[in-house]
Amino acid sequence: MELIRTREDMSYLAGIIDGEGCFYLAKRKQRGNHSAYKTPRIVVANTNIDLMNWLKENFGGYVTEHTPDNPKWSKSYQWTIAGNKALMLANWIKPLLIVKQSEVDKLFVGLPLASV
Repeated sequence: MELIRTREDMSYLAGIIDGEGCFYLAKRKQRGNHSAYKTPRIVVANTNIDLMNWLKENFGGYVTEHTPDNPKWSKSYQWTIAGNKALMLANWIKPLLIVKQSEVDKLFVGLPLASV
């Protein structure tokens, strides 16, 4: 992921996340241990593969495909970015968000300052 993006790209990303995305902390168990740690994530779901590929090419992360159980429904895709990249991206777009601006702060709850 490049560190510098245009304001237009960042504004577009903020709009996509406001409408189609979410911020959350994923709980993950450590191998051989019962303790869990939390990984910050940004996820966008959509049926347009071109949008998902644009997100991946411009911001990193990965895209997964989801085939619906009902054949009348469209195939969907999910773009996910996690860890420090998600934290950095969330900080960049926070001022541009309208609906989900308060969700960004949830990514930082309980995380050590070194992770930010």
